Order: sequence, then C-alpha cells, then structure tokens
Amino acid sequence: MCILRVCILLSCSIVLLNGAVIRRNKSNLKDLKHQSCKQRVSGFRSHNINISENCKKGEIRWTLTKQYLNLTFQTSDTKELCFSSRAPNGLQKYTVKKLREKKLVKLGTPRKGSDTCTTINKGKTTIRIDPTGTYYGLYVRYTIVSKDRTI
Repeated sequence: MCILRVCILLSCSIVLLNGAVIRRNKSNLKDLKHQSCKQRVSGFRSHNINISENCKKGEIRWTLTKQYLNLTFQTSDTKELCFSSRAPNGLQKYTVKKLREKKLVKLGTPRKGSDTCTTINKGKTTIRIDPTGTYYGLYVRYTIVSKDRTI
C-alpha cells in the first residue's frame, strides 16, 4: 500500500529543470536540456509526431500498436538519423520507412546490434514506423548525429 502511494505521488510531482518549474506530463517531450526527448502515444490508430530539432536522442513509447507512426524531423542541415532496438533477430517489432517523392521506401527493421540509419537533409523529413504486429508496448528509439558522427 505504501509503495502504491509513493508511485502515485511521484507521477504527480513537479520537476525543477534550470530553475524553471515544469509539470511532468508523459505526453510532452521533455529533458530538452540534454537534447533527449521522450514521448508516449497509445491507441489503435495512427499518430503524427513532430520531432523538434533540439531532440538529438529520443524514445517513443507506443502502446496498443496497430496502425503506424509518422515522425517528422526538422533539421537545419544534413544529419544521420538512426533507429535502434533491443529486440533480438527474429523478434523485431517495427519497420522503418522513409517518405521520398510521395512514396514510402523501406529502410529496414532495427534489432539488437543492428541499427537502421538514413540521411536526413535540411528541412523536413518524414519517417514512417510500421509495427510488425499488435503489441501492448513498443519502444521506438532514435538518435540524430551530424555527418561526422557527433551528437
């Protein structure tokens, strides 16, 4: 009972970041100071998510997967975007596709030890994430690095 109360209190807590008060909200991107962003989405429908240029590393927790995610990345110059997964070979949970000239091009299926990467150019780039099945929980992890491999 005591542990349950602590968990409930922590989920409603207020976090101080750089002297500013920010309410914890799982649906918002957070921790921009460290250029890391986390977001949660759920429901048996598709989602369109805009990723800020400040988000160099991120994680999207997607529950009740069925449709797809469209991730739109905005960059001021050419970068490399990589998706990673902890799923072992044979148990991959999603496929990464890139929108090119109004057509979806399959880039790959990330798995443990094998990232799926692509170049994103200045401006907006849309990436589509298609689940390989319906899952209660799926993590989409990405990293954006400059062409010289620095975050």
